[in-house]
Amino acid sequence: MTFSQLVMAGLGFTPIFCLSLSIFGAIPLHMSLRFVIPVVAASQIVLGRRNPELGRRLIFGLLAGMIATGVYDLLRLYIALLGVWGDFIPNIGNRALHSDSVSPIWGYCWRYLLNGGCLGMAFSVLPLRGIRQGIAYGTFVCSCLFATLLFAPGAQDALFHLTWTTGAGAMVGHWIYGATLGGILLLWCPEPAMAGRKFRAEEDAEPDLELESDKEVRSYEQVYLVR
Repeated sequence: MTFSQLVMAGLGFTPIFCLSLSIFGAIPLHMSLRFVIPVVAASQIVLGRRNPELGRRLIFGLLAGMIATGVYDLLRLYIALLGVWGDFIPNIGNRALHSDSVSPIWGYCWRYLLNGGCLGMAFSVLPLRGIRQGIAYGTFVCSCLFATLLFAPGAQDALFHLTWTTGAGAMVGHWIYGATLGGILLLWCPEPAMAGRKFRAEEDAEPDLELESDKEVRSYEQVYLVR
């Protein structure tokens, strides 16, 4: 795995890390939205333009992550309608815009674009593919969520109270997210990032070999004609 892949993956985790920092009380989320997120977006664009193959994967990862978040929300919103699990996503929008009266849409924008989408971008540039590795990825992300809920002061009031029911719902939801993400990217980008770039490099090398062969033939013909 290259240094560029590590940087892109780290940038993909940055928005959800910023959310965790805000819940721990380290950096307010509206400050991260103003100063950190634009740098993350600009960096991903620059790195993607410098490496078009990885840039293409970033776009696929963003789209796949947003789709996977939507599939996850089918379960989460169903549980919320049952009254078991409250809808905490609007609170994220309140934190991001530093106001208690913003539309819930802003919380969902953060969730789909900056959480689900950016985590999908991170997954897409790592040497991971398929449903099994996607489920493992979802397990890792959910474990980080549980750590925040358990150790950050007031986290369960800001997000949701961790019980056996909500914990199981969160874990299953992240499995659904990971499986959907891994399955979609397996269709869109069958080869992991490293193998995909190597394959492209081999394709690019083939015309050079053909050119060298043509040069040898022409050189031989010229020598033959001179004689």
